[in-house]
Amino acid sequence: MKVLFVWDSDYPWDIRVEKVCATLVSNRWDVHLVCRNKLRKPVEGIYNGIHLHRLPFLSPKLGSLNNMFTFPAFFSPIWLFHINKIARQQNPDLIIVRDLPMALAAIIIAKIHNIPVILDMAEPYPEMIRLIWKFEPFKISNILVRNPFLADIIENITLKYVDHIFVMVEESKNRLVSKGVSSDKITIVSNTPVLERFQEASATFPGTLDKHKGKLILLYVGLLNLSRGLDTVLESLSQFIKINDNFILVLLGTGNAVEHLKCMAKKLKIEKHVNTLHLLISVLFRTTSVVTGIIQYQINYLIIWLLLNRLWSPTLIQ
Repeated sequence: MKVLFVWDSDYPWDIRVEKVCATLVSNRWDVHLVCRNKLRKPVEGIYNGIHLHRLPFLSPKLGSLNNMFTFPAFFSPIWLFHINKIARQQNPDLIIVRDLPMALAAIIIAKIHNIPVILDMAEPYPEMIRLIWKFEPFKISNILVRNPFLADIIENITLKYVDHIFVMVEESKNRLVSKGVSSDKITIVSNTPVLERFQEASATFPGTLDKHKGKLILLYVGLLNLSRGLDTVLESLSQFIKINDNFILVLLGTGNAVEHLKCMAKKLKIEKHVNTLHLLISVLFRTTSVVTGIIQYQINYLIIWLLLNRLWSPTLIQ
């Protein structure tokens, strides 16, 4: 069997894409991945058994124009042509498209070639857009490319024409059923952790947390964006330190709020108690006894879904 997977960003890497594709490869599927190419990597390649078909790219002399050239829009002739080209060459049995941005493009190509198409709904995309509008700095481009009203319209059309949908949690399935989607059309494919990573991880990363042994270690894992509400955590710790200063807050991830959080920690005079890291969580768990996790979000439907996903995954690690 052969599958064409459509992903709207560069690859590698994405945890969900990797898990789905690796599962297919391990079951002897021939996996072909169409993805973006902001980084101007070779258009063809193989990564962990996955055949990569990256978008063509503009000359480095044209700088950031390549970002516009490869921008993932379902109506982009670059994307439509490339997906259609690979579908024609490979004649896949199935198309899987990750998330909403490229869903309609995948549907169009699937209809042309009479191929079934599955939407891998890793998250309720319109709700994510609403979160961005509410908590992130406003950008003019958001009116077109990150508009919750347009996202709702695209999602409704997509749900009507895809042959099947993968969701991560029961609550996401219930959300789609409430929108009129048949439950038979939805399968829960949980975002379970790869346990082997926690067994194989080494303890050789710089800045080990062993030096904080004996302290209360608070751990946050995820995007460090303004919409995650981590400023509330820092403000709370600026009060907590008056009671107990024997703690360290570890922020594990990257995002657009990293510098903001560092400046805020300094302003609150708790910078010595805040540590930002960017490494595999499996390495962290193998090298320190983190006992207290922080779940901090601004609340909307997406965050409720994220909490359910976050609460489920750690139970499989223990």
